[in-house]
Amino acid sequence: MSKLSIKTLFKALILFASFSISTQIYAEHLVFFGDSLTDTGNYPEPENLRNPQLKNFNLYVPITNPVPMQYYGKNGYPSLSFLQKSIPHQGLIDGEPKALFSINWPLYLASDLKKNELVSWYQYVSNGTGKSISLNYAWASAIANGNAGCFHDDGSLFAGECSEYSLLGNREKYVKHTENNDSFDKSTDYEYEDLQIPNLAEQIELYYQETDSSQRSNAKVFIFIGGNDISNFLKSKLIRMVIEPSSFFDTTIESKMNKVADSVLRAVTKIRIQTPSAKIYILTLPKFSNLYAGHSYQSIPLIGGKIVSSLNYAVSSYNNALKSRFSGLKNIQVIDSGEYLDNVARTPLYKSSVEKGSACFNDPSGDYMNPLHSNNNCVYGPQSNHSYFSWNNAHYSSSVNKGLANYVLKTVTH
Repeated sequence: MSKLSIKTLFKALILFASFSISTQIYAEHLVFFGDSLTDTGNYPEPENLRNPQLKNFNLYVPITNPVPMQYYGKNGYPSLSFLQKSIPHQGLIDGEPKALFSINWPLYLASDLKKNELVSWYQYVSNGTGKSISLNYAWASAIANGNAGCFHDDGSLFAGECSEYSLLGNREKYVKHTENNDSFDKSTDYEYEDLQIPNLAEQIELYYQETDSSQRSNAKVFIFIGGNDISNFLKSKLIRMVIEPSSFFDTTIESKMNKVADSVLRAVTKIRIQTPSAKIYILTLPKFSNLYAGHSYQSIPLIGGKIVSSLNYAVSSYNNALKSRFSGLKNIQVIDSGEYLDNVARTPLYKSSVEKGSACFNDPSGDYMNPLHSNNNCVYGPQSNHSYFSWNNAHYSSSVNKGLANYVLKTVTH
């Protein structure tokens, strides 16, 4: 064999090896479980909403800011085709269709991993989408704690049937209410009583009921949940939180966070038993104090500082509980997304908006309330070298989501 032929063969082998590695990375099925930080369309938007308010946290689902059209398909942003497949329906604002898509970290991640789309649970069960797709079972307002079941937005148990059928039926009730009354949410004081919210265990139950083993055989599983458990728990213990010495109440927090982490452990154990080959990634939570809501709590006279301190201590306790339970387990990795996001909040790009407690939703331009307007992608203030960290009360701007996806991507591909 000539030297030229050997060189050609060597190059061909390198190309084949590169292709095989690339195929192995990109052929894997992605599946997401969690709450509003991860939901891409299971929790419905209002079908038509007049005069949006900050309390309309589901104005856009994914729950982050709409991204200008000129970004799509460039510099790490998903393409228009990907977004149209992943978010096939959006509600109206003042009777007008939304011109733009909001993009959160699962959409950025799926796009970065060369997926054609990321299909929400609702889209999957409604349209009978094929098997070779990546799925998102996360629901806004979902909790991690408890046995499989359906809950209200405030974390209380939803009495009665909890199934694919009941979830779809109650979701449709909300859609019809908001279609027929463009002030429905305001008229009910933003209490979404119609909706059933599957907790983490129920999301996983649905996943195994609705998919088959061949579909799940090469899965990467992402779990990002726990914020609602913390918020609901501390609201229920507000008086104790205020009057008890911090050292006493911290013990109560630790006990509760251990129980929530145990629920995550049980959910992960089910996945490991049912799909031993799955690679599971569990994301930690960031501090609440960097978000708009956290800054608002800080300003409450006399007790604001203690509320924020308890919130942050609960986050720290929960993250430590997750790490202790999953450290060293095969095919499981805890991604310290909480630390990453806390560091991002301190960068010059976001620091100003965090310190002032500003939310992009309330930007003085009003662009984000107008479905037909483009916007500046949550640039903060007159200069282009600052951005909003918060989109609304408790959710991040899309640029923060993009950074989180990049951080997760590095873990997934290395």
